[in-house]
Amino acid sequence: MLRVMTQWRRGLTLVGKLVERAILSPAEAQKELDNFTALVEREAPG
Repeated sequence: MLRVMTQWRRGLTLVGKLVERAILSPAEAQKELDNFTALVEREAPG
């Protein structure tokens, strides 16, 4: 299982979470996670 989290600067966490929820629908978030997973797996050694 791969879990990805966005790191926001101190004081911007709440704003960042609101922006993420407003922009990324669950389907869009899953698509981006799938793209990231494919990239990591492609670049992993072995």
